[in-house]
Amino acid sequence: MLSVAYRELGDMEKSAAESNRAQRLSAEYAQWEKENMSRLISLSKSVEKMSSGQPRVEWQDLRPPTAPDPRTAELETMYSQVIVNAHERLGLIAAENGRFEEAVTEFERVAALEANLPYIDYNLGLAAFRAQRMAEAVAALGRAVEHDPSDLRARELLGRAQFEVGNREAALPNLEATRSAHEGDPGLLLALGTYLERARQTEEAGEIFRELVEKHSSLPELHLFLGQAAYAERRASAAEGELRRALELDPKTPQGHRFLGLIALDRGDQAMAEKEFRAETEMHPGDPKARYHLGYVLLLEQKRDEGMKELEAVLRGLPGTLKRIIRSGRHSWSKGVSPARSRN
Repeated sequence: MLSVAYRELGDMEKSAAESNRAQRLSAEYAQWEKENMSRLISLSKSVEKMSSGQPRVEWQDLRPPTAPDPRTAELETMYSQVIVNAHERLGLIAAENGRFEEAVTEFERVAALEANLPYIDYNLGLAAFRAQRMAEAVAALGRAVEHDPSDLRARELLGRAQFEVGNREAALPNLEATRSAHEGDPGLLLALGTYLERARQTEEAGEIFRELVEKHSSLPELHLFLGQAAYAERRASAAEGELRRALELDPKTPQGHRFLGLIALDRGDQAMAEKEFRAETEMHPGDPKARYHLGYVLLLEQKRDEGMKELEAVLRGLPGTLKRIIRSGRHSWSKGVSPARSRN
């Protein structure tokens, strides 16, 4: 591609150099480029000769070809594949470096160009899940499971994402289907235990959480859940301890800073609440809940312009979300947990 670009700019020397580099990577492509360069150089010399005198031009009728040039179709296919591979690689690089929002964008481009590419829906769903864009994760992972119902990785992630968006009836069969294949997996046990607890199946949930505490005390997600549960029971000190422990184990634990901000807000420490909400939005910019609470506390602090900017961002990203919160008179995002309680 660089060879073609330099050629269009008239720099035949650099074009030839890039062509030689391509030859080391792909003999077939380089051979075509070499032949094409020879033809273009010959054409360039002919043009120079013509410009020295008064060339004779014979006009001809423009007639569409009777059939598409197979060479053109071959080149279009080749360049399309190059573009698809480039976006896929960029997505994988972004994901491996924790830039999940960027990874979602790249995988979306891949899916738009070649929807049948193996694992694209799984990769897109996984990136969206890690970016806390759960509705998009459900959509992509749902397609992956529909394509291959035996893909337990996709079913497990789909179940977790469905649980996060509140579709717990659909989540349970997906989580249970993967439990036997991943016996003892702490993430899966946590998701399943959380579902059972919120479905008021307390005995089954208690059994799972006892196993988690005994075998996986270093799991940040476990401490996050225990912190959320303590917060829902208004045990602020215990909640704060568990949330701090989760962030010690993994500073990027999603929702950790957000719930610490809610605890600070409940005790009237607006400055600390702002600090925690801001930390959450910096680590997880795709989380609308954190942005909403940051905007809310900024308004409480009379920082109206910045506060409205955050709330408008939430409204643009999720039309109707902010309106539903205002109409309800509460600031609640999940059953049993009431962020910013008693504040309108």
